[in-house]
Amino acid sequence: MGELINVSYSTYNDIETGKIRLSLENFLLICKVLEINPLSLLTNENYIILSNKDIKEIDNMIYTLQKIKKQILNKEEPENIKIENSFNNSTNTNINIGNKNK
Repeated sequence: MGELINVSYSTYNDIETGKIRLSLENFLLICKVLEINPLSLLTNENYIILSNKDIKEIDNMIYTLQKIKKQILNKEEPENIKIENSFNNSTNTNINIGNKNK
């Protein structure tokens, strides 16, 4: 396993025996090698792991939704807002909100 996650035998042995704490990066690599969803190994299902990119995308979505809400509440003509699905690279799903002619 040590070879598969690019750590020495002694380092991996130290991880197994608790001498070295398992890093998140190595945990995720082990899960990948074993083809296990890392979330399935976490005992508390109330948590998810988000990358900085995920957090930025969520922030952008919140900002966009707040703009849409403001336009609806003010009964304004919504501007053209394009929402792209970047979570699944194999599928390109776009949602356009507003007047296409603007």
